[in-house]
Amino acid sequence: MDSLVRKPYPAPLLLPLALWCIGIVLSRSVLGDVNPLALIIPAMILGLGAFVCKRYSLFPLILLIVLLGAMRYQMTRKDDSILSQILSGQTHIQQYAVFEVSKEISSTAFEIRLIKLAEHDLDERLILFSDNGLQPGKRYRAMLEILPQTSDPILDIFPQRYPAKAYVRIGLEELSEASGTAFTARWRSSLKRNLEHKLGQKANMALALLLSDPGAKADYREPMTRGGIVHLIVVSGLHVWFIYLISMVLLNLLLPRKMAEALFLVLICLFAALNHWSPPVMRAVLMIALFIFARWFSRPVSKAQVLAISLFIVTMIDPAQLFGVSLQLSYLCVGIIMLAVPELRLFKREPIDQNLFQKGTSRLAQYGAMTLWVSIGVIPLTLYYFGTGSLNGIVGNLVAIPLMGLILPLSFLVLILPAGSFALTLITLSWGFLMMLFDRWVELCAALPLFLQNAHIAALQVLGMILIILPLMLWIKQRKGRQYRHILPVCALGLLLFFIPLMKHGGGAGIYIFDAGTADCILIKLKDGNTILIDTGASSRAYGERQPSQEAITSTNSWARKKLLPWLGRKGIRVIDLLILTHLHDDHIGGVPALATNMPIKNIAVTDETLVSPVWKAWMEQNWFAKSALHAVTDTMSIFVGGAKLKFLHPDSTYFGAKENNRSIVLRLDYAGSSYLFPADIEHVDELHLIENHGQFLDVDYFKAAHHGSKSSNSADFLRVVSPREVWITASVKNRYGFPHQEPMRIFKHHAQRIRSTATGTIYLPFSQKD
Repeated sequence: MDSLVRKPYPAPLLLPLALWCIGIVLSRSVLGDVNPLALIIPAMILGLGAFVCKRYSLFPLILLIVLLGAMRYQMTRKDDSILSQILSGQTHIQQYAVFEVSKEISSTAFEIRLIKLAEHDLDERLILFSDNGLQPGKRYRAMLEILPQTSDPILDIFPQRYPAKAYVRIGLEELSEASGTAFTARWRSSLKRNLEHKLGQKANMALALLLSDPGAKADYREPMTRGGIVHLIVVSGLHVWFIYLISMVLLNLLLPRKMAEALFLVLICLFAALNHWSPPVMRAVLMIALFIFARWFSRPVSKAQVLAISLFIVTMIDPAQLFGVSLQLSYLCVGIIMLAVPELRLFKREPIDQNLFQKGTSRLAQYGAMTLWVSIGVIPLTLYYFGTGSLNGIVGNLVAIPLMGLILPLSFLVLILPAGSFALTLITLSWGFLMMLFDRWVELCAALPLFLQNAHIAALQVLGMILIILPLMLWIKQRKGRQYRHILPVCALGLLLFFIPLMKHGGGAGIYIFDAGTADCILIKLKDGNTILIDTGASSRAYGERQPSQEAITSTNSWARKKLLPWLGRKGIRVIDLLILTHLHDDHIGGVPALATNMPIKNIAVTDETLVSPVWKAWMEQNWFAKSALHAVTDTMSIFVGGAKLKFLHPDSTYFGAKENNRSIVLRLDYAGSSYLFPADIEHVDELHLIENHGQFLDVDYFKAAHHGSKSSNSADFLRVVSPREVWITASVKNRYGFPHQEPMRIFKHHAQRIRSTATGTIYLPFSQKD
């Protein structure tokens, strides 16, 4: 293998293959929906230019690959399916359907293949939610409620994996027939039951390592993320290489080398199928196969070529994989290990002359350098996607990877040994002892201080960090000594790109009415960088029209933690200048604990009734707002923030609200020549009070529908006074209350020129000066 690596082809494949993949990325983000046939003539011209003008062929070659990537991506895109045509223009459908369970995502969520819907034959992948114990690989018939799923263009990084989601309503029955393609799912389910029977409650790690079971990872994910070793519970390329090394040691004892490698390739493909051909597993299988084939046919190939060819094959099969974090992290880690980790030499003697102690010390140092480089290299991506970064893995991997190298083969032995055998008893005891050591090590690593949380960065900052880290890695790898001047301009550019988002204030200025389900969360970002947040969305358990439970009052598990905080981080928003909590229902304050524990809040405005509530008392006990200036709304008043005038109209000193909704804060914003009204969840009686006492302040350009478009609010008399140009409704596609109701919708259509709803995604209105 070493000789093959030292003598690669004279014309490396890395550049054109990398350009192919870059072309796919750029074509998706820049060219968008382009007819692939329209790109043929430009591609031919660029190809001819690259061939004729060899001296300057790089730039036309890059453009050529971009166009080829666009053609490839557009040609592989699926036309509108029958299901999408059925769902087009509808909030949901309810029909009897036949479906096959492909895999279990959690105890109540399953990936299914929709086979038949009413009289239509289909082949669609959906996510199904059901409390019934569905079995992967089996076929069922039931009345399903199907809702379309779309990505939020503002909040979401990743596109929706499934075009729709479904719920089992009535009539669930198991069908006798099952397709041959479900064999893998049934086999996987059988193996899962086998492991659970043999290991009981301790089976989670084995399930995570062998079958990538999502539910089994839940207990380990947070501490291993903090410890920087979460990659060890994701079935990845590391596991495939472990399996390769162990398998070849065993198979070489029984078979000639080529036969052993051929058998291994068959077995590893079965393992990859059991793990749904995840991108990291597919990458590792392809790389091992390419190295094996290169040896068989005596064809020189370098590490870079193998890495590029495997990426080329993956994107040929499914170009969309290139946009997934799993593939990106997998290739980044392997690329750093193969191409950027320096060879450390601690002793002057050649490796062949070193004694055992020197060799061991050098290997340990090399291993430490590898974990250091990988931990540093993946930080830009983990900060961008997850808001976390951990250097604890530099220490954690030193022990965790060798332990995993023992736990993984023992997990295989537990799987294949017969239940009740003496050998299984010994293996189970050994497995349990190693797991005890592993758990203790995870606890120790999670307690180390080198961990960042909720530190999301913008895409431009990712690029800046890469331009700083990558040149430094290559410089150290190549041992250029004093030739550091070559990397200084690149690192300087990286620093500039990293700090640009921190210096920008006006970028993205406007009003964001977030798609938080049937809940309110509105961000007002002023041109000078000041931020005003009205409400925070719901907690993880949407209590809706009730005050949150005692547990939810202080729980950080909410929509805000999952969606809002990552988005704020990527936009470079590190502080909330003013937080306004309109009232104390869960769908408006559920995100307060997540926000207060992760972001400074300079000012907070609440009603005086809020200040004497049990909810506020619980927050004060947490000391969350000790550094925030408190503004109690006891009467009509105005606040000026960065050139914006905020006028609190309700509740005033003459009004007493019987219910929480009646006590909602009503806010008028005047800024950049336009006016906006945010009435929270007030009802008809409150609207009448506003008309009689503050009618002169109600006429605005933009109006957030009261109470999510409920018929208990938004009266015709109120809308006549408000007379908005545009109405915004905060409600999900289908909700338990049926918001928005038909009666207010008719009123909105009569009085407003345009109606927009967060049911189709976050609403964004940029600020612009009125003529």
